[in-house]
Amino acid sequence: MQTPDNFKQSVSEFNAEQTVGYESAAGATLIHSRASNPVTHGLRMTGRGNLRERLQRLVATESGDDPLINRQIRRQKERDWRRKLRKGLELTKTYSPVMRATALACILSIVYHLVLPGPQLMAQTFQEFDDFSRTDVERFMDRADRKSDVNDWNNYVDIGIATEYVEWENDALEKLNERFEEIADDDALDNAQKELERDAARALFNAAAIDWEADAEDLIYERRGEWRALQEDLDVVEIDPAEYEAAVAQAEADLAAVVELDLNSWDTLVSAALQNARDAFEAELNAKISTAESNNAAISGDERIAFEQELLEREQQIRSEFLLRDNFYVLRARNQ
Repeated sequence: MQTPDNFKQSVSEFNAEQTVGYESAAGATLIHSRASNPVTHGLRMTGRGNLRERLQRLVATESGDDPLINRQIRRQKERDWRRKLRKGLELTKTYSPVMRATALACILSIVYHLVLPGPQLMAQTFQEFDDFSRTDVERFMDRADRKSDVNDWNNYVDIGIATEYVEWENDALEKLNERFEEIADDDALDNAQKELERDAARALFNAAAIDWEADAEDLIYERRGEWRALQEDLDVVEIDPAEYEAAVAQAEADLAAVVELDLNSWDTLVSAALQNARDAFEAELNAKISTAESNNAAISGDERIAFEQELLEREQQIRSEFLLRDNFYVLRARNQ
């Protein structure tokens, strides 16, 4: 993020009205992968490198007391924590009351440092991605989910990200200009001090822009992973109703000579007659899940986590529907 004059929109097909204002403070192009390689990530900064690499360089070269650096470190830790939650790494143990009390004290300490980072940081506040842009970006992604090709999905999301970035940036630049006016009107500051204050305001603007881009990047990973899972074919042939009828008829024929109906024996016979069909369902579903995982073996990180979670939810839904249908036919015949 350099000046308010050189943000360039990468989507050439986007109409002229929407591209007005894409020249902006970013000095970068918000583009995610259009390449055939499915691993290439979704949000690249032209000439600036990966966002996290930039942050690491920034941290390595600045003082640990700088509120800008502290804010970046804190935001990165917040994103890492959300990823850990999705992986379930922090929820594997049941903690004692003592541990919970300790955790509460830590939470209160964290909240204190988040809410009271210092008057300089509080004086220059820019909107967060989740509060200002996420809902509108997700609308673009909902429409992109109708696409069947990953490049088409990426291209559509590019437009949404660029459009919403301009909206965010315009709002942030208004706040930045307001801060510049406050500095200019402050008679208690000499020219050198005013320039330092303007530099600090610009630094906070750049930090907020990096935050916005990193949060958008995380959302792209998450939603694209879910989209990939939804594209996979998990349709499995269900057991034909005629097979249930045949299994029930065979069980009743075998028990015809029994004076008193033995429901346990009936259940055993019906289950045995349906076992091959049930095994075939399981084998087909497992094969399709393996194919889906193989098709997406190249993806990694948050995109992989989101893909696996969505694929697992689809698998559980299919098994649940199969079990419900299976029980319906068996129990209906059993109760007749």
